[in-house]
Order: sequence, then structure tokens, then C-alpha cells
Amino acid sequence: WTKIAVPSESTTRFGTFNVRAAVTKVQSRRGPAVRVSLDDGGWHDDRRLLYPETVWVNGRHGGISWDGSPSSGEPCAVNAEKLEDDATEIMIESPVVRLRGPWRFEIGL
Repeated sequence: WTKIAVPSESTTRFGTFNVRAAVTKVQSRRGPAVRVSLDDGGWHDDRRLLYPETVWVNGRHGGISWDGSPSSGEPCAVNAEKLEDDATEIMIESPVVRLRGPWRFEIGL
């Protein structure tokens, strides 16, 4: 778990990544939400952080959603829904990571 205040801009550790985190309150198409943007500064050992798989808002699971269509394989901001507009803290977990390819798989038949 990585805890971050709402709203805030900070540098923090998320999994094995040092990230710049921007957390803001927004109005999504479903109502009040918290937007989380993470920037790991680029590729690190053939890995790139894309987004957190899970966002908890004030200790409650907020899920994640996107505005529009994120670019495949590129970092993107995620929204976590919050029915009341009282978010003060988020917790993020499970980094979604892109691995640099190409890959080669051998499958025995």
C-alpha cells in the first residue's frame, strides 16, 4: 500500500518505482471522484509503470475508471469514484507495469 493525501502533488514510492504523484478531486461522469496520475520518469530496466490497479479512497474501495480511451501501453490517469465529495486520503496498490518487448515464447506441441 502507498498512502497519498487528497489533493496533493508528491514524490513517493509505489512498488519498486519512485513516482511523482498528482492526486486531485474531479467530477467524473458518475459523480465525485479522485484522479490519480503517476509519473515514473520513463523506462527503468525494461519496465514502465502505467497505473495503479486499485485505488482506495478514505479506506473504501473506489475501483478505477478512465476518461476516454487511454493509449495502449502508455501511462494514464485513473479515476476512483467517491459518492461523497469528502476524500482526504487514497491508498494505491498493485502497480500495472508494461514490459519492453519483443518477447519470444516457445510452446511445445
